[in-house]
Order: sequence, then C-alpha cells, then structure tokens
Amino acid sequence: MRRAVAVGAAALALAADAAAQTTPRRDPPASEAGAQLLSIVGLAITPDITASRLEIDDDSQLAGQRIDTLRLANDVSLATPDGPIYLEGNLGLARAQVDLRFGDEAVEANNFDAIGAFGAIGPDLGVGPFTRVRPLFILGVGYVDDAFGLPEPIAGEPEESLDLRQWSAAAGVGLSVEHERPLGDDVIDLRLKLSHVVFDTLWAADRRLATETVNQTANASAAYKHDTGLRLGSHPLLLTGLLGANAFLGDQQDALGFSWFAEYGAGVELDLSGGEGAVQRARLRFTGIAGADVTGISFGAGIGF
Repeated sequence: MRRAVAVGAAALALAADAAAQTTPRRDPPASEAGAQLLSIVGLAITPDITASRLEIDDDSQLAGQRIDTLRLANDVSLATPDGPIYLEGNLGLARAQVDLRFGDEAVEANNFDAIGAFGAIGPDLGVGPFTRVRPLFILGVGYVDDAFGLPEPIAGEPEESLDLRQWSAAAGVGLSVEHERPLGDDVIDLRLKLSHVVFDTLWAADRRLATETVNQTANASAAYKHDTGLRLGSHPLLLTGLLGANAFLGDQQDALGFSWFAEYGAGVELDLSGGEGAVQRARLRFTGIAGADVTGISFGAGIGF
C-alpha cells in the first residue's frame, strides 16, 4: 500500500454565514488564544486540505470571528531494518480575527498571525492486509505575533496595549489508524487520528499571557476514489469524494469559538504509480466545511509519493 504525501499549494477562501448558536459562547482568555490558533494549524486539518477560511458565528453582541489557514503537509512510511517507521509533518500559517477576553472585559475583533511547525513519528504497524496502526509521538513549535488594545483606557492617559508576541512549544501523543482497500476498480481510504497535545509558553512579551493549555483533537475521514476509465497517457484519472470530521475536545473549544466541524468535498486524482518517477499521485480537491457555529470552504492541490 503506497503512502500518500500531501504537499499542497492552494488558494481560495470564501465562506457563508452559519446559523446562530443556541447558547452564548464564552470568549477565550487572551492567554489561551495563541496556542489554540496553533492547534488549528497543526492538528485539525484532514488530508489534502491546504488552504481554507473558517467563519465563526455567535449570538452575542461581539463581532463574528474568522480564521484563514495555509498548510503544507507531508506523511510517509520509511523502511528501516527494524520495520517501517511513519513520519508526519506540516508547516502551517494562520491569520485570525477573533474576540478575546482580558479579565472581565471583552476585546473585540483582534487581528493576529501564527505560524507553527509540527511533526509526529511512530512505528507503522500492519494489522491486516489493508490496515495500518501508528502510535505517535508529537512535537511542535509556534510563534504568534501582533497586538491589540486593552479595553477602557484610563481617561487622560495613552491607551495601553497588550503585546501578544509569544513562542509556544507543543508535545503529546497520538494514535493514527488507516484502512485502504480496493473495491473492484475503485479504492476506499478510511482514516482516524486521535491526539492529546499540551501547549506551553516558552516566551511571552507580556508574562500575563504565559499559559499551559491542553488540546485533545479527533480527526476522521473517508475518501472514495472512482476510476473513470479515462487515461492521461497510460495513467488512470480518478474522481474522488471526501467526508471528514474534526472534533476539539480540550481547552481549545473556548478559544476557537466552536467544538467541531465536518468536511465534504470532491475532486480529481491522476494515478501516476505506473511511472518511473517518485510522484505517485496528483490531486485537486474542493471542500466545504460546516459545523456548530462555523462554516467555510477550501481548495487544495497536492501530490503523493
């Protein structure tokens, strides 16, 4: 079974409004916001999605939130004398406009950026002809930048600003399961990933932002690949469909403003596995995103080795 490696570059970000949530959302403490944004970059995206925009709604008087992400991802199984080793890594960039809380005050429509690099390693264990199980050790590092104003400055004095710059480290464990099997001329690829990651502030320009947060994320996806019978040269052209879901079970629920979202999409894939080159697959995919208080769309391009 060949491992797909998504190395994407894509752009498209337009989103519709979601229905208002039925219960008020607690605005996240400013000290948690950076780490939780990094969790979207490193932990939340299912295979092949490389660029997206998420719109977040609430029923309070605060402004709606928005998170834009761009992600380059890579995963591969390497043969070693001690058995195959699974490696996973991604580099992600996020730009967010979010509502935060500092003390008892809400600070609306803050804009800041985050960049994060995450990696995972573990044994690639075959438990059947079509199923792989991978216990993972996860490491990451991220940087958050920008500043926002504190509410209600003292009359006659300059408005104070809170410097949001900070470095965070992430460490945790995970479990990945993949089941990929042929169905006649078609293929179905099922994936499940569970992760438990702790983010800790390494350095913060304002020590009031130093914090430790726990992120627990569950990702599941099902991809179906249908052979159209068309060929580009000798290479089959496949139609693909995707259903996926991401659930956020830890501290990031408050900071992100939502606890889950589903993904549904379609695309095309060119099977290059019969060639002599290293590239095995080339993909294009359009994906919609919908969940509790969040909607969005994404467009991605990727290649597999």
